[in-house]
Amino acid sequence: MTGIFSSLGGAGDGLFIGNYDVVVTNRSGATFAYGDVVGFDMLAAASQQTETTSESPGGSGVSIFNNAIAPHAGSISYQPMGVCIEAAGIADNARGKVRIWGICEAYVILNSGNVTVGMDLSATTAKNLDGAPAAGERIVGIALELATTPTTRALIDVWFNGAGGGFGTFVS
Repeated sequence: MTGIFSSLGGAGDGLFIGNYDVVVTNRSGATFAYGDVVGFDMLAAASQQTETTSESPGGSGVSIFNNAIAPHAGSISYQPMGVCIEAAGIADNARGKVRIWGICEAYVILNSGNVTVGMDLSATTAKNLDGAPAAGERIVGIALELATTPTTRALIDVWFNGAGGGFGTFVS
């Protein structure tokens, strides 16, 4: 997995932020749009009972490691997440790429005020990143551009980390 490397890992000064993309099968029952935040079906939820879901990683398209669903409380808290990077989206039961780690465009929302550069972003069950995380929520994104009063979804550049603990937890 590509992660954060010093300038030895890439051209120039500072951090070299690589991207880590995976192919998933959309098992959400609806299309994922470009920029949607998605979860992985690590719990093999009741919604997936018609699938032949295994616990084996990789390849088959029927594993909890490559079935993508809409985020839920478990995926927001501790499970792997990704951002849909397919320009046309990923239809239900179709395969496509999501970014687990790196810079991408993702939907953000904030009930009042602006999303500013460097702002911590948590995930929502509505497939957005939230600019107002609550204490204890896992931070999975850092805003890389301004979104002026995004009370409805706004697509902006973010540094996303849907692996493991993300960027840590929000402390108010």
